[in-house]
Amino acid sequence: MIEIKNIVKEGNRELLYYCLPRSGIVNAKSRRAYLRSVSKRWFRKFIALDNGKPVAQAECVPIEHAPFPVKGERSIFINCLWIDKDYRNQDIAQKILNTCINEYKKYSPQGIATIALDDWLPWLQVSQFIKLGFMISDAKPTGIKYSGINQQFEGREINAYLLFKSLTSDAIWPQFIEGQRIRTRFCPGYPYLYEE
Repeated sequence: MIEIKNIVKEGNRELLYYCLPRSGIVNAKSRRAYLRSVSKRWFRKFIALDNGKPVAQAECVPIEHAPFPVKGERSIFINCLWIDKDYRNQDIAQKILNTCINEYKKYSPQGIATIALDDWLPWLQVSQFIKLGFMISDAKPTGIKYSGINQQFEGREINAYLLFKSLTSDAIWPQFIEGQRIRTRFCPGYPYLYEE
């Protein structure tokens, strides 16, 4: 049976730094600094467990605390949504998103936003989020060229998409902040969005 736990509320430091895509602990300086900057007041992390085994995770904050250059009003920003490949197509993503929404009810969210990448990349694909009811709110090139094991895409520029799922009819759709680059160091799901 799948159980979703609020890791921040439980004070579980081990699972706070747990990264499902890497199947282990991510304890990078930039990750620790980000978690300190958003504090327990705003940051939420949920992990879905199947008999104690982590099988899905979601991290969320109000959009004004997003680790990316985005702007919006009264929206939840999903820093990470990851479902283990053996547990996909079982409605776990929707359940964990609903858990995020319920956690921020007193914030009166107008919607949920996240960033996804081109569909030709193997993770965080736009099409995966569209299946969950998200729509493209904004898009921009990252300025970063693909370099990896899939040679057919070598040198191709990676685009980032700001996706949004409206929860109210009067929701204000978020946008990328002009003139700021998309970059991150702490998330293995966005390895191509960071340049030294």
